[in-house]
Formats: sequence, C-alpha cells, structure tokens
Amino acid sequence: MSRLCKWMCALIVVTFVAAQFGCASSQVIGNKSSKVYHTRDCKCVGKMKEENKVPFASTDAARKEGYRPCKVCLDEKTGAKKATEPKKAK
Repeated sequence: MSRLCKWMCALIVVTFVAAQFGCASSQVIGNKSSKVYHTRDCKCVGKMKEENKVPFASTDAARKEGYRPCKVCLDEKTGAKKATEPKKAK
C-alpha cells in the first residue's frame, strides 16, 4: 500500500470517528440544563459548563430533541443564524 493510500485511509477513519462522537460535525451546541441550542461561535457557549454541552449536527436535530433556539445568536422562529450588525461609531 502506498504512503498516500495509507494517509487517506487514516484520514477517513479519523473523520468517521469524529463524526460518530460529534466532535467535528456539530453545527450547533445545546445546553443540557437549559434545553437551548446555540451556534458554535455564540458567546453563551463559552459560558457553558463542559458537562452541559450537547453537540447536534443541525438545528433540526436539536429541535427534535426538545431544544429551543438561543435568543442571542439565533432567530427564535426560524432557528437561522441572526445577521450581525456592524457596531455604531460613537
């Protein structure tokens, strides 16, 4: 087996394992105690305890588990990411 082929096989295995455990593929992060889900870059995720973080592949997956969208980073009705507004100069 060539070196490239071995590298490709290893990459596939690592990607599969990461996806199975929600490490690489999670689009949103849920909070187990509040039942609220957030985008990965939401400031609320940084304040969350590690043991409360639940990775979800999609907003639909989070909703199916009974989670609601975060009021800070997501639109409550659609669950879509809110557009960020530029900060106003003083």
